[in-house]
Order: sequence, then structure tokens, then C-alpha cells
Amino acid sequence: MLQSDANHKIASYLNSVTSSGSFCLIDKPTRLGEWSATLLDHFYTNNLTTPITSGILESDISDHLPTFVLIRSYIPPYSSVSYKLRRHLNKIGCEQFNNELYDILQNNLSHNGMGVHQKFDTLVSTFKNLLDKHAPLIRQSRRERKLAQKPWITKASMVSIRHKNRLFSKICKNHTSATNAYKKYRILLTRIKYKAKQNYYQYLFSAYQKNSSKTWATIHDIIGKKKEASAIPKVVINQDNQKVTNLANICNDFKFFASVAPKMADRLPLSNLRSDHYMTDINQCESFFLQPVFEDEIRNLINNLDTQSHWSG
Repeated sequence: MLQSDANHKIASYLNSVTSSGSFCLIDKPTRLGEWSATLLDHFYTNNLTTPITSGILESDISDHLPTFVLIRSYIPPYSSVSYKLRRHLNKIGCEQFNNELYDILQNNLSHNGMGVHQKFDTLVSTFKNLLDKHAPLIRQSRRERKLAQKPWITKASMVSIRHKNRLFSKICKNHTSATNAYKKYRILLTRIKYKAKQNYYQYLFSAYQKNSSKTWATIHDIIGKKKEASAIPKVVINQDNQKVTNLANICNDFKFFASVAPKMADRLPLSNLRSDHYMTDINQCESFFLQPVFEDEIRNLINNLDTQSHWSG
């Protein structure tokens, strides 16, 4: 594209495009080599009436610079935008917070005429008001949301990332001067971030070695599996083969299952030992590997299930 004057094939290609009323929106190099600069990423349009903004971003996400095109849309924006809010709890002065909470509760809960429910409501509202005063809910910035997804990125890592981006900007302006320095620094920074991520999850597995729920939550976080919200059934069939749609009636019809656990617990012998007493011989490993599951294994497991037992279903 940038050598249309010297290459007749490129010139012929551009002539065929422009003859149809189209033109390219990107006219700067999008791939910078050590000794070359080429334009391989094209945006074409034949719309001459709608305002269009195009450009190139300075980012090392790949060996090609990202390109963008903004087209003015007349569709009204979606107004229901949800923002994540958070509190900076680490900025709370614990001693001052506790003293204020104590003084307010001493004055408000000293009335003898208050019932238990009123006192509890007063406690909750007082705590919430103080929390809003010392650590109000604020909207997370885009950088904070991004860092929350990568908790192993420290402030020192952010300084290194900014330095890497500055080196890349120098390449975009004068790509022959800082290419080698940028490549070496990028490789070193990638190794550091990989090691930090590895140490972070190794610490979590060590901390949660006796908590299977948090261990599986960490595994799901690694593989990118999101927790699916369980929907409450709107219609169920009770034991009399009748449809039940009222939520209160659904709870009453299935209250039998709420009594299963207490009845089973009553049959267990009493013991003074904690549950983690039986988990002392667990061997902790630094890594693990999940073997792939094949179709024949699943078929064999299903065929070997005991069809006479209701637990098998």
C-alpha cells in the first residue's frame, strides 16, 4: 500500500478499489520491523456522508499495531449501565472507627424501652453510616477493574509495564533505535509476570489446602470458569402429581428435604474432635495435572451404575 508508486501491482489494486468508489481509512504503517515498515491492515469504505474517525494505537499486543474506525451511530446509547462499586477498607482508621461506633451505640442503645429488634436495627444502621463515612462506596476506575482481575500484578510490576510501553512508543516514533532494548525488556517482564502469577496461585492452594470449596473456586478462576447462578424453579410437581407455582407452597411441599440433614446428624455419635483432625495426613504438592476424560470412560461409568439404587441417578 505504501509503495504504490514503485510497484505496478499495488497501483493496479488501488485503482480497482478507488474505481468502485471506495477508499482506505488507514494510510500509515501498521507493522514496524527493525528495518521495514508496512501497511497490511486495511479499512475500506464508500460512505462519504457519515463522519468517520480512524487511527492507529500504540500497543504491543501483537506484531501489528491495532487499528480502529469510529462511525457515528444514530442509535441511542443504552442508558442502563452498571458500575462496580467498592470501598477502600485499608484506609479506615480502626481505632477511630471503633471509638466512634462505641460512643454512638452507648448513647443509642442505653434506652431501656427499646426492644431487641430495634436495638439490632440501630446497630446495623449505625455501623453502615459509619462505614459510609470512613470508606464510602466509589466507582472503580477502568485500571482498578483491570488490576482486580490480575491480583498478582504489584505496583513495581506496573512501573515496569509503563517503562515497557515507553520503549514501545520510541519504536513507533523511531523504530530503528530502541527495538533490541524493547525486546529484551519485554521478555524479562513476561517472565517476571508469569512467575508472580505462579507464586500467587501456589500461595492460594497452600492457604486453602483444607478448604475444598475455595480450592475449587481457585481452580475455576484459573481455567476461566464462571459460577452459574442457580435459578429458582417457577413450576414444580409435588408428590400428588400437581403443579405448584406459589413459592410459599413450593417450600412447604419440599420441606421434607430440609429435615434430612438434621435427622442424619442426630444418628451420628458425639465427638469432641474437629473436622480438620482427620485431615492431618494430606500431602501437599506444588502442582497437579487433570487427566483428560474420554467418551469411552464416561460410557463405561454409566453402564456400570447400579440402576436399583436411587443415589445412582
